[in-house]
Amino acid sequence: MVAWMLFVMALASFSGPTAGAAQQTPASLGQGVTMTPVDGWVSAQDVWNVGPGAVSLQHAGVLAAFAADSYSGTTRQLLDRQLGDLKAQFGSFRSLPPASTSMAEGVPGLKVLFSGTADSGDLEGELVVGTIGGTGVVMLAVAPAGQVAQVQSDLDAMLNSLVVP
Repeated sequence: MVAWMLFVMALASFSGPTAGAAQQTPASLGQGVTMTPVDGWVSAQDVWNVGPGAVSLQHAGVLAAFAADSYSGTTRQLLDRQLGDLKAQFGSFRSLPPASTSMAEGVPGLKVLFSGTADSGDLEGELVVGTIGGTGVVMLAVAPAGQVAQVQSDLDAMLNSLVVP
């Protein structure tokens, strides 16, 4: 999934936003979790199909995916699993140490900023994971170098919009 996303990011950076309408109603993820996209973010389903239990969005050259599924491990185990998947997709991969964060409703989480190289060039991103009551929630944002910081407040707002039953 990440390999396809990296390829699509190269295409998306040239084509700009797709012709999707801004989403302001909550999007359904797996396990009954919802999140509300920020104005200006449009569906990236046509360039990054993240499958059931997830939604992909794009804005200003940044692709972001939000997913929720049943998960019985710890937040750290979920982070390690997701980082392992990311590392396998990059020719070179660097990440900062995990930092504690929280999502809406006080769901504790871990956040990692990363960068690396892939076929589409130098990329950077943010990975945020959290677990609560048998549900794992993941947010992955990836963009060409220098672009994630421009939408950081949007990413934070969407994470804070999460509703976990």
